[in-house]
Amino acid sequence: MPVAAGWDWGVSVEQVSALAPHIPISNAGTPALPVDPAYGDANERTITRGEVLAWIKNVSAILGGRILRASKLPDTHPYFAYLEVAAPACIATGAAHYLVAAAFPLKAATNDQTSYAEVLRLRFEEGLAEIKAALDGAIADGLEDGAIAPRPAALLWSFPPSRFPDGQVF
Repeated sequence: MPVAAGWDWGVSVEQVSALAPHIPISNAGTPALPVDPAYGDANERTITRGEVLAWIKNVSAILGGRILRASKLPDTHPYFAYLEVAAPACIATGAAHYLVAAAFPLKAATNDQTSYAEVLRLRFEEGLAEIKAALDGAIADGLEDGAIAPRPAALLWSFPPSRFPDGQVF
């Protein structure tokens, strides 16, 4: 499974909503679902499917930036089977963080120990770290096994020798 920019991980609005079922998500132009009085009232901010889809896309891009080096692995490497499971879960958790923070902006502080948005953010960051660590391990194992050919080092730039036309030495 080659990793490409804009890869569709198959994360849906329903998967994100499952992590925050107390937040109603409406289609654009339709009234929101009734809010459970235990979690809020009708005056809470309404979140649309379009907003959640945009958050899924943003979180997918964040993950894509973390796994750019996966292209060094052969397409049949077992890391990709792990990635097919771990990536959608991580993306859904990250998008759910945005969902909860947007629905309850007064509780979106990182130092608030009661913020569910903060719990989701920490889970998302842990998921990103685990995915990146697994990729680093897969690349390191491939280098040791000879499956991944190391590229020769190249100079990024070079400077000409310093010459002073006036003959002064510093």
